[in-house]
Amino acid sequence: MLKLALLSLTSFGSALLVWGTAAADAASGSIVLQATVPGICVVGQGRNVLTTEVAFPTDTSGTISMVPQSVTVPSALCNTKASITLSSAQAGARIFGDTAGTDEKVDYIATVSFDGLVTSANTATSSTSAARTTRAKIGILTITVEPIPPIGPMLPSSVYTDTVTVTLSPR
Repeated sequence: MLKLALLSLTSFGSALLVWGTAAADAASGSIVLQATVPGICVVGQGRNVLTTEVAFPTDTSGTISMVPQSVTVPSALCNTKASITLSSAQAGARIFGDTAGTDEKVDYIATVSFDGLVTSANTATSSTSAARTTRAKIGILTITVEPIPPIGPMLPSSVYTDTVTVTLSPR
């Protein structure tokens, strides 16, 4: 007697096939189990994208703070090889409106590091940067933003802002 059973495990996109024979006094058979686990990347709260605002304040004389800013996510992971992309929404921290003879933009160098992998973008020359992992990774993800001293005068008592986005994608 030959029996066939198919059990679908849709949450993992796999199937379990059971083949076997049964007799009154003897039983034999084999089981074939196959599962496909999709590639995933997670940064912090279960998403693969981290977005953070960059803000460079100026004092009353228009001097900008040159202190680097940093954001650390204590747990990021990719269960397969991945691409990491760093991008600036405005290609530099900007202030909009009447800038009256002052610079409207502060360039910066944004660097992301993830378990030994590092990629950087200098907004004076590029608003994006990318790198690829060679294996699955788990570890700390850190974004550091360091302002580049502006050439012209800055608008006093203002905040120059931009949004930096880091995306981890399975490949």
